Amino acid sequence: MFLFRVRRNLFPTLVFHHQPRCHECTSFRSSLGFILLDNFSRSIILLKKSKQKNCSHYHIQRLFDEKRKHNDPLLNELQDMVKQRPNTMTVDLMREGTDAMEKQDWNTALQIFRRYVNWSRGKKLNRGQQDKLITSFRNISIIQMRQRNYVDAILELNAALNLEKRHPSRFVDLKLLRAECFIELQDFEKAKRDCVDAIELFQKGNMTCDTNKMYYFMGLCFFKADHLLSEAISSLQIALDSSESHSFDRHIYQLLGEICVRLKKYPDAQLYFTKAIHMVENGPFKNESLNVFTDLYLARSRVWAEMHEFEKSLQDCDTLTQRASTEQLSLQVDEEMMNTLHSRIQAQKEQVLKISSSPLTSEQ
Repeated sequence: MFLFRVRRNLFPTLVFHHQPRCHECTSFRSSLGFILLDNFSRSIILLKKSKQKNCSHYHIQRLFDEKRKHNDPLLNELQDMVKQRPNTMTVDLMREGTDAMEKQDWNTALQIFRRYVNWSRGKKLNRGQQDKLITSFRNISIIQMRQRNYVDAILELNAALNLEKRHPSRFVDLKLLRAECFIELQDFEKAKRDCVDAIELFQKGNMTCDTNKMYYFMGLCFFKADHLLSEAISSLQIALDSSESHSFDRHIYQLLGEICVRLKKYPDAQLYFTKAIHMVENGPFKNESLNVFTDLYLARSRVWAEMHEFEKSLQDCDTLTQRASTEQLSLQVDEEMMNTLHSRIQAQKEQVLKISSSPLTSEQ
C-alpha cells in the first residue's frame, strides 16, 4: 500500500502517459514504486510479471536509459528485455509521430513513421499493426507532399493502397491523396482514373468522404485532360452543393472563372473570380496567399478588359499593387518575388491600355 501511495503522489506523470487500464495490474503499479525507491532489480522482476505489455516496454526503456548513464550491470538484462518485446514500441511510436506532426516538426515525424515502416518489414502483422502501417504510409506521403516530393509520396500511397482491404472510406482518402499528387505533377489522366475509382466506390455505399475535394479534382481533370467544359462545370457544381467542408471552394470558384473565360462568358467569370477574391481576403493571409491574390486580381482584370470595363481593369491592377506593398513587410516577402509581381502587374496594365486604344475598341 505504501508503494502504491508513493507512486500516486510522487510519480503522476508516469501514469498520465498511459491509458486508465494500466491501473488494473498490481505488478505494474508496484514496479513503479520500486523505481521511485531506486530498487531497479525488484522493479524488473515485477515488470516481467506485468500484463500491461505496452506499458512495461515503456518503463523498461525508461530504466534502460537511466541505467545506461551509470554503466549499471543491469544494462544487459534490460537490453534483452527490450529486444524481446519489439512490437510493444509501436503504440509509443505512433503517438510520438502524431505529436511531431501536430507541432509541424516534419523531419522528426518522417523519421518516426519510417521507423515503424522499417520495423514492420518481414513481419506477420495483426489487424491493428496493419492499420498503423497504413497510417504510417499515409502520414509519410502527406509530409512528402508538403515538401513537394510528389513522386516519393505516390510510392508511399501505392504501398498503403496495396494493404488497404477493409475500410472503403480510407481507400477513397488514399486515392484522392494520390490524385492530388498526380495533379501537382500535371498527370491529369492518372489523376482522373483515381478520381473515377474514388467516386464509384463512394456511390456504392454510405461512407464519410470529402466530396468537395473529390468532385473538384474530377472537374479539374475534365478541364485539363479532356477539355470537357460542361462535364467540368457539372462536377464543380456538385462539389459546391454536396459538401459540408467547403475546403476547396476558393479553388472551385477560380476554376469556374477560368472555364467561363474559355466559354467567353465574361460576366459569369467576373462573378466567380470576385467570390474567390473575397474568400482569400477573409482567410488568413500568408506568403502563398499573395501569389493566389495576384492570380485572381489579374484574371479579373483581364475579364474587365474583355468586357471593355477598362477603368475597373486598371483599378484591379492598382489595388493589387497597393495590397502587395502593404503585405511586403508583414509577410517578409523577398525582393525577387516582389519584382516578379510588379512586372506582371505592369504587363497587365500595358495590355489593357493597348486594348483600350485600339481602333476596333473605339468603334465598338
